[in-house]
Amino acid sequence: MDDIRVLLADDTLIAREGWNEILDTVGGLKIVGNVDQAPKTLDAVRNLRPDVLLMDLMWFGDEAAGATAISRIKQLSPKTKIIAVTAYRHLISEARKAGADAAIGKGFSRSDLVDLIRAVCDLPSAVPGERDPSAGRSDIARLVAGIGIPILGFILVTAVLISGMQSLSVTE
Repeated sequence: MDDIRVLLADDTLIAREGWNEILDTVGGLKIVGNVDQAPKTLDAVRNLRPDVLLMDLMWFGDEAAGATAISRIKQLSPKTKIIAVTAYRHLISEARKAGADAAIGKGFSRSDLVDLIRAVCDLPSAVPGERDPSAGRSDIARLVAGIGIPILGFILVTAVLISGMQSLSVTE
């Protein structure tokens, strides 16, 4: 099986570097690029053809920039799985309407991010060295699978980490 090709898109360098640091060490994933402006994301998707786009929703204070880009990207490349990343819960519904396949709140763990990427690609997950492979998917992916929702079409998974406790909402 080929590596999952991931494109990183956020207006803050520290976020892109952090995501890159997290994902660069995971087997089966390949970072194909990173983008620092929402409008550039469309060209990057066109040129790099990622399997997954990990994208911030608020760009330079513009709450609509992420959802607008998601809508355009889904028109251009409907097979690209888009994971919206945000610290602002109120933007999640806009990402859902625009075509995001999943959303995750900032503050996620390495294993949750990797498992979510694999889940939107409909793959089993386990982060080597951090999780017993026999345990299967992370809490997020297990909960999605456990309620019988196929990871196809339009699913929004929202993971919010608060004081070390996880809460999850899934909307079809």
